[in-house]
Amino acid sequence: AGLNSVASDLDTLESTVDSMSTRIGMLDDKKWVFIGDSYAEGYSPDGTVIAWPNKLKALMGLSNDRCTIAAHGGAGFANPSYPFYRIVSEMSADSRVTDVLIAGGANDTDSSLANIRSGVQQTMANCATKFPNARVHVAWIGGRMDQYHGYIHLANSYWQKACTEYHANYLPNLQYILFFGGRFSSDGVHPNQDGQ
Repeated sequence: AGLNSVASDLDTLESTVDSMSTRIGMLDDKKWVFIGDSYAEGYSPDGTVIAWPNKLKALMGLSNDRCTIAAHGGAGFANPSYPFYRIVSEMSADSRVTDVLIAGGANDTDSSLANIRSGVQQTMANCATKFPNARVHVAWIGGRMDQYHGYIHLANSYWQKACTEYHANYLPNLQYILFFGGRFSSDGVHPNQDGQ
């Protein structure tokens, strides 16, 4: 009986190691898309800065063939001038993409829940078409210094509700990240180099 137990434990261990090896291999196979607004473009009235997608790409050790960056100033879920779903619709389809990170927020601070919900729904539908194997992550980053609490808190809660409803992975507690330690440019809207 003891040998059978050891053999069973070895089989379980072997299966676990195989599973872990597969997961580790999958990390190497990840392909990312980063989508954003002017923050992701690196815009600042004080001069262009290295944008967060480029910094994140470097931190993650992603090569150009494993990361695509798409950004447009003014983009947001609800901003009709350039919604995130438009950015996605203009991208080439790629079934190898495993993760999409959409980050922004400042351009949706005055938007209604209905408009944000509609924008998230359309963005998720476009992501499902363009990147059918990807998990979509959403992060509210930024705002404007003059809207520290009210608008940002409300719009961020709208993003969170809509992302939950449409199965996006919402990354919480990032909405005030720029408000500490002088991370805004002179306009009080765009991040400086430290803010990126």
